[in-house]
Amino acid sequence: MALSKITAASITDNTITNTQINSSAAIAKTKLAALDIVNADVNASAAIATTKVASYALPIIFAYSTTSQSISATTWTYVDIPTQVIDTHNRFDPTSVSYWQLLPGKYFMSATVDIECSVHNNLTAQYVRFTQDGTAINGSEVDQYMNHTGGDHFTSTSKHTAIIHNCQQANSNVMRLQTWANSGAGTLAIKRVQLSVIGLIE
Repeated sequence: MALSKITAASITDNTITNTQINSSAAIAKTKLAALDIVNADVNASAAIATTKVASYALPIIFAYSTTSQSISATTWTYVDIPTQVIDTHNRFDPTSVSYWQLLPGKYFMSATVDIECSVHNNLTAQYVRFTQDGTAINGSEVDQYMNHTGGDHFTSTSKHTAIIHNCQQANSNVMRLQTWANSGAGTLAIKRVQLSVIGLIE
């Protein structure tokens, strides 16, 4: 006679194995004791989308430039950063007047700008800063100023700025990089740029 009912008492403890479970059983997760996934459970080739990983909830951006960009003396100029290396959330626009538009949260932003003067020893000052929605971000502006009575100044300078910045929900959060320089003679040009933006906390 065929069995019509199997009770728990009819099954010997520790006898059912994975083989006895039908491949289409679709057992509900609520029936399983523990489903906490650890690093060892993830296949090395899983290629999990960054949007599914908590640490990538906010954008990470790295971009640079080795293209010469002419600038006018004593004028704040937006810096072009045409080469994009990483942009996890498609928030960076590398076109002319490069900008990155950030989601609300706290970010570590850093940038380095190198400037050269066409006439030796005539570059007298350089500033660099970040802007948000067209306004300078407090605490991001740094400068290097040479006022030597003998007349010797710089031929090139490199300035770096870094800041932890809080982007608010109410703002557009369009970020740009600016630089300013002055010289006694010759023309000025940006020669190299590096930009890093790392999302920290939502």
